[in-house]
Amino acid sequence: MLKRIWRVILSFITLGLVKFETPELVGDQLIEEMEAKERKLAEDAIGVVAYQKRLEAELAQAQKDLATWTNRARAAAQSSDQEVGVHAMEQVTRLEANIQRLEESVTLSRDRSKKAMEALEMFKAQVASARERVKDLKARDRLARLEANASRTMTGYSLDAQVKELDRMSERVAERESRARATTEIASNDINVRIQRSEMDAQRSEAANRFAALQAEMVGPAAPAATPAPPEPESGRTL
Repeated sequence: MLKRIWRVILSFITLGLVKFETPELVGDQLIEEMEAKERKLAEDAIGVVAYQKRLEAELAQAQKDLATWTNRARAAAQSSDQEVGVHAMEQVTRLEANIQRLEESVTLSRDRSKKAMEALEMFKAQVASARERVKDLKARDRLARLEANASRTMTGYSLDAQVKELDRMSERVAERESRARATTEIASNDINVRIQRSEMDAQRSEAANRFAALQAEMVGPAAPAATPAPPEPESGRTL
């Protein structure tokens, strides 16, 4: 039972590490490791070059000492100083052997220094290329995450409810527009009816006037009324 629980815990830990192991973090870690190796390689190359310079300095000093003891041996030979001459030649012999050894060492160290510097430059170029690759991978990873977030947003959020509400609003607006047009049309028709009635009344009134004029024309002018006779005076009556 405990083993099973431990395996479950390990699986969750591993899953969490995998989630945290983003290309950005892994890339930065790899670059840090490469830069650490580059610094170590540079230190080694500097050590090889420094050793070469030290051997070259020793060789120069040995050549200088050889010239000095050679001159001393010649001077001793000219002055017939056996002891000084033998000692000087011993030094010359020792220095010649040392110079030969140093020349071989300097040649070898120069070759190694050259190879060390070439290896360092090649490693630097690889590190620079790795930096560019990590930079490109970071950019691609960011873009991929943005696209994934956008896809999840589009998938997780539906606009069906909003679209349906817009459709209902469109229907209500269309209905109000239809009612407004119908009201306008009814009002317009009512005005037209009243205009037509007014025109018909005017026509009827004009027709009545014209008919009255026609009747008067057909009947002719009217005769004047007779005036009554004045009364006779009282004295002129016969009894």
